[in-house]
Amino acid sequence: MPRGLINEEQIDERVVLLAQTTLGSNNQGSLGPTGESRQQIEDGQSYAVNEVSRAEYARLPSRLWVCIDGRLVAVEVHKAPEGYANPQTAGSMAITDLSVAYMMSEDRLPVSRGLALTTTTAISDDCLVMSHGGHDRADCAANKKQREALAYNVANIDIVAPVAWQLGEFLGIDSALRMSDVYDLIITGGHAAADDELWDVTPLDKVGVQESSGAYYVDLKGDHVEKVIRFDVSDMAFDEDQFVRDHLSEAGDVPIMAFNVSGGLLKAEYLRRAKLHDESVYQAAKMTMAAVLWNIGVAKLLVNRDMPVAIVGSSTAR
Repeated sequence: MPRGLINEEQIDERVVLLAQTTLGSNNQGSLGPTGESRQQIEDGQSYAVNEVSRAEYARLPSRLWVCIDGRLVAVEVHKAPEGYANPQTAGSMAITDLSVAYMMSEDRLPVSRGLALTTTTAISDDCLVMSHGGHDRADCAANKKQREALAYNVANIDIVAPVAWQLGEFLGIDSALRMSDVYDLIITGGHAAADDELWDVTPLDKVGVQESSGAYYVDLKGDHVEKVIRFDVSDMAFDEDQFVRDHLSEAGDVPIMAFNVSGGLLKAEYLRRAKLHDESVYQAAKMTMAAVLWNIGVAKLLVNRDMPVAIVGSSTAR
């Protein structure tokens, strides 16, 4: 088996739609279903949710974590082998890990040093990392809006916390946590966002920090047309590229993309790495919840009020 792939056999359970929900109120962005009438919007929501829930897009995960960005790569590099797909989290794993660290502790490194550490640590733990650009080298919203997302969560804590708890229930981490843990993570992340001394490099610099620390880099092409958030609680990855290619119009336009968050794989990854570093299951659950909060914060800055969330998982979880 090629290096960077999880050594496991193909599982039999199909990935199916478990539930449809929303991110709650006060979304700040423009991406999502649109239409001239309420019926058109609702039809678009239903179509998007059903399409991303199709079992044919579930693949075994590679070890290369990429961003939730729904666009295609500009060149065919760093592609997962046939039958596999790359797991996804906002900004890829190094930026997610830094945001998690900022939510977990008041003892923080500035971004320049912290991002270098999270990149090298992830790679040493056999978790590969990708940074990306698009229209420019820093064209990753999670990269550019990292501080803003942490600040958003604390300013909207009564909206964000229940959404995160609901997603945590689907992941099964609620049994290890209390709601007070969720609030503590959000508040601690807000303290990081408010600390000017932490934010010592630009988004473009952050791309360079990751590359010089061993991360891959890739450009994505086109504009964002994400119509749904796909929150996956299974141990499978989403074949984003195949999904986009299957939905190309005859004119070559892409009418639908998805923001995919590999929630189940984040849970598995933090538990695996916690064991490597002699950390507890409770610590792994808190880190997973922090990663969920991080992805919510980024998403709420990008999507409109009509963006649906499709929670997908193994058919055995129904």
